[in-house]
Parts: sequence; C-alpha cells; structure tokens
Amino acid sequence: MISYICYSVNDSQMTARLWAEFFNGTLEKSTLPGTEQTAIRVQFDSIDVFFSKESHQRGERPFKIGIEPSRGKTITLHGANYSL
Repeated sequence: MISYICYSVNDSQMTARLWAEFFNGTLEKSTLPGTEQTAIRVQFDSIDVFFSKESHQRGERPFKIGIEPSRGKTITLHGANYSL
C-alpha cells in the first residue's frame, strides 16, 4: 500500500493549498520522510502527499514514494516470492 508520495514543485505552498482544496485534504508544515528538508504535507484519508522545492533536472515531478507492507499478501514473480 502506498503511504506517501513526495513531489518536487516550484511553489510548494500554492500547490499544496490547491491539492488540499480540490481533493478535500488538510495542510500542515512538515519535513520530507527520512530527511530534515522542509515540506508542506497534505493529509488525505489513506495517503499523505508532500510538496517540496527539491530541485530535479527534469522539473516538477514525483520523486519519492513510501510503501507500507500489507500483512498476509504474497505474490510470486519470476520464481521469487514477495510479501506485501
């Protein structure tokens, strides 16, 4: 299950505010998961979306995704088992 997505954007305040307004989320100042870099977090029912001014050569885009395992589900792919 995806627990969060981090986006690199030019204007994190405005982008986060628009997402919160359009998709009925709540805003708060935060840091990117696993870092001390400041970000704006928009919380939704089952996922958090982080917006930061993290610069990337390809411009605005998602750059980090957090995945939480869901207990009990296993898939087999090319002869290997993966617990999700």
